[in-house]
Amino acid sequence: MTATARERINEARWQCFLHLRENGGTSTASVDAFEAFLRSPGTLDAPSLIIRCRFSEGSVNCHVVVDKPKSRWRLSTQFMPFLERLRHRLQGTADVLILVSDTMYVAEERKAECVEFLKQAPLLRCDWRDDDPISSHAIPIPDFTLMDAEYATDVAEIDKAATSTSFADRKDVIKWRGRLTGPGFPDIHNRHLFPRYHLLHLAASRPDILDARLTHPDNFARTSAGEALLRHVRDSLGGTSPEIAPAEFVAYKYLISLDGVVATWKRVANSLRTGSVLFLPIRWKQFFYPGLVAGEHYVPVALDLSDLFERYAWLQDRPDEAERIGRAGRCFAEEVISIQAVDDYFVAVIDACATLLHVDR
Repeated sequence: MTATARERINEARWQCFLHLRENGGTSTASVDAFEAFLRSPGTLDAPSLIIRCRFSEGSVNCHVVVDKPKSRWRLSTQFMPFLERLRHRLQGTADVLILVSDTMYVAEERKAECVEFLKQAPLLRCDWRDDDPISSHAIPIPDFTLMDAEYATDVAEIDKAATSTSFADRKDVIKWRGRLTGPGFPDIHNRHLFPRYHLLHLAASRPDILDARLTHPDNFARTSAGEALLRHVRDSLGGTSPEIAPAEFVAYKYLISLDGVVATWKRVANSLRTGSVLFLPIRWKQFFYPGLVAGEHYVPVALDLSDLFERYAWLQDRPDEAERIGRAGRCFAEEVISIQAVDDYFVAVIDACATLLHVDR
């Protein structure tokens, strides 16, 4: 299983460089031009933290291309320590742009031009969507929460809980905790645009089998409509609930992950690691998604969650099958989303960028 999964992941990584290969590689001049484009007024509708990193024989030099102070913590506490830890393995010469914020808000009238730059200069980011020409022309890297030293703690604690809790002893409940993130700031008028709102609504209708609650409403619109949504959540959707540690999800047979602004980053990795069954509607993808097989490592559900309870009932009638899927998901996470695998994937991406760079072009 895992060898095949690794092969699919490696093949997808090779394919993501195809547009750069077809253009004869990349160059410092191409990255210079892309940087100037990103800096130019009117390119971005909203700021995103984008950096440029130059790798050369074990050294790395990074500077900010476009700033977003709110995302700076991710750079200082997650990415830069990760680079320092791997610096000795990064021996090639590469010149790349890296999206540190969740997403890049390219103005509609500049999107086609942005795609052309992406065909000539590597932009690394943590996720992509097949139907989005900008993210699908970027080069995927592991997300910053997987680079964070805290991920090793998550893994150790999840492993301890998973090995001491049999599948049969876990609760017959679908568990979710998180924020109501998505297309903008949620309020009472636009709440139906947020997939996670539909999950909360379903949970209110069947609290016996779906325990889904918000942990923080801090991103709600600061308007009367935002306050109305907060009252609605408190009065009709169970209110808010404290966050729970990743290892505590082991107590439940079923977990679910829904995208927010973009992918859920380490939630999927941690959920698979628990050995519980993961319900997963896929829109945004991460570097390891090409290795996943529906029905083998996770249970697919519709983006609108219309089949969630049906899938749950099917698994409840087939406990051996449910346990098999949970076990396969855990094996997948152990092999291809391990700390070593995350390190190896990032190094392979930088090595590939180095082979395509023509410094004097």
